[in-house]
Amino acid sequence: MKILLFTDCSVGVIGYHVDHAIALKKAGVDIFAVVSSKELEPGLIQSMREAGIPMILLSGLERHKNMWKHIFALSSYIQNNEINYVHVQTNWQLMLISVVRFFLLFRKRLSITYTIHAYRHNDPKKVFFARVIIGILLFLLANRVIYTCNFLYRKFSFLSYKMFLVPIGVPDLFMKEPLSLPDRGLHLIFPAIFRKGKNQDLIIKAFAHFIVRSKDQNSSLFLPGDGPLLDEMKSLAKTLGIADRVYFPGYCTRNTLCELERLCNVAVIPTNVETYGLCIVEPFVLGKCILTRKVGIAEDIIKEEVNGFYFNNSDDLEELFMKLSKDITLVNSIGFTNFKLKKKFNWAYIVEKYYIPIYKS
Repeated sequence: MKILLFTDCSVGVIGYHVDHAIALKKAGVDIFAVVSSKELEPGLIQSMREAGIPMILLSGLERHKNMWKHIFALSSYIQNNEINYVHVQTNWQLMLISVVRFFLLFRKRLSITYTIHAYRHNDPKKVFFARVIIGILLFLLANRVIYTCNFLYRKFSFLSYKMFLVPIGVPDLFMKEPLSLPDRGLHLIFPAIFRKGKNQDLIIKAFAHFIVRSKDQNSSLFLPGDGPLLDEMKSLAKTLGIADRVYFPGYCTRNTLCELERLCNVAVIPTNVETYGLCIVEPFVLGKCILTRKVGIAEDIIKEEVNGFYFNNSDDLEELFMKLSKDITLVNSIGFTNFKLKKKFNWAYIVEKYYIPIYKS
């Protein structure tokens, strides 16, 4: 079994695909990787090189350029290395490899696995058509379809006969961190791009009202990330008088984000929709109490008052802040419960339990 794994997420090589590739290599799988000319953080391609993973560079892949050049390069690479399984992450990659499979039709049998990651789910005008188009492509071209949480299964259940549930893992650095929980105040975090649908303003408003009502002197809010609405959110925090309690560290590498999340005891997820939600899973494995809307993987892993709490709006969130600020023991108890469950998001565990059986099926 020789597998070619695309590690580009349409904007560049991304960490969790690299982690997936390295975990497969450590499990003894004969793995090859496709990389593009851009990394979302430094050192990702080098880490695969150090793990001994052979790679093919498709320059411009993240910009949807050089289509035929990439098709011919992939055809040659797949034949020369006798690859028989390809795992793609985007529609563009699916189209490329489907053309390759057509060219190799009488020379090689090629099996395609596709992981559903996103489909314009924050745009109600486009989401229906995106699901239909993706569904047709997957019906016609993919041998297996990976869904990462039951939210996605419900959206593409018509493909159930070829669908497999596999969660996305978290980096080893999150797994190796000891449990760390502050003993005073609520220290909140939500890492995300600042754009429509992420709703950082909902947290800021709830936090500001909580500070006024409780007279709290210890709590803080961390909002890592960048994006078009960042300046607007900074202005909102200033207008509400909590600029000194809300921190905007900007775009963070995985190492920096892990350190920030260790400082906190509560993760808040106010988004309209998540196709998965690493912003839920990463603090979960670090032992944080999760306050979330019913989005992405939350409904699969968050049981009310056991792993965290659900909310619908800013008022609900404000009341949760009031409740938990009076019972830090409960916050820490929930965090400890989540910390004990972190194994299910370990990449080595995911590869052995899910991916190897799927690839062999």
